[in-house]
Amino acid sequence: MDGKDYKVKWYARGMDFNYSGTRKVWAYGTEDAKERVITRVSKEMCLSKSLINIESIEQ
Repeated sequence: MDGKDYKVKWYARGMDFNYSGTRKVWAYGTEDAKERVITRVSKEMCLSKSLINIESIEQ
């Protein structure tokens, strides 16, 4: 199985914050791309994974 580049739009909303952004990742499929972005954003922004939502995934 070959990987592809994906462009993933994400957002995170809470009572006192509203963040959004786009990340480019190399992944094996859309579910893999989703998990990679959620993990990366969670670590970079120190947010719980449950607060991060995926808006769209494009190749």
